Amino acid sequence: MVLQNIRKILRLLVPQIFNSFRKNRNIHGDYQSYHQALLASGGMGYVAGNLKLSDYVKSLRDTNDKEIWAWTTLSAILFSTSINKNNNNITQIFDYGGGYGETYFQFREFLSCLNIMWIVVELKDKVAIAKNEGFEGENLKFMTTEDFDLLHSVRIDCLLLGGVLQYTEFPYDLLKNILKKKPSMVALDRTPVLDGSNNEELFYIQEAPDFLGGSAHPLRIINRQNVENSLKDCGYKEYGEYDYGAFPRDYSKGRYVAQIWKLVLVS
Repeated sequence: MVLQNIRKILRLLVPQIFNSFRKNRNIHGDYQSYHQALLASGGMGYVAGNLKLSDYVKSLRDTNDKEIWAWTTLSAILFSTSINKNNNNITQIFDYGGGYGETYFQFREFLSCLNIMWIVVELKDKVAIAKNEGFEGENLKFMTTEDFDLLHSVRIDCLLLGGVLQYTEFPYDLLKNILKKKPSMVALDRTPVLDGSNNEELFYIQEAPDFLGGSAHPLRIINRQNVENSLKDCGYKEYGEYDYGAFPRDYSKGRYVAQIWKLVLVS
């Protein structure tokens, strides 16, 4: 707790130019495609399972850190639970690419009085680590992406996509495939978008800090129009957006955003 308070004080004291450097130092390069960035980063892509990240989530779980940042995601979850409350249903939250459940542990006090089931959907090796490290609980379960793909009649009250699409090779195909399951609500969070036409996108390499595993992987600034059209074409209406600011750099054309979408047309 003392260390957290020191960090908060430093944020107020350190000039913005140094904060900008700290924020951007792990993102570099300028590539023409995801594949080009993938080769330049070593060809491994996003490495999902690592024990360093597991240790970080353990500390988050055990210390119950109160530093909340994903307010848009929390709003979507509470919206979903308010709808289900009238039907006496358990609110099923699917956290696609949700790591070891770090978002769940961040929000658990807000959700403690609600009837929810939180399912993290992740790569197989990460699910294995999560279960082995004891992250599963009464309200938190883990599922592989392969098992998720096989679900046909699943009820998804709220789909979370927090910091996911920008690391995938085919983000729009992934999004459309997930939306076939007709989640009632979708929360996009920590997603860098570009307001450009003609499918314009930007590609970089991002290096994770050592305490999160230190991997290097492609980072895509995805086309806003393509993402929003994918959701609209599947019957979704946008209910709100929060703009975190320029991303990945203060002078960049990209914006770091969060959005809430609700299914309004069921085919």
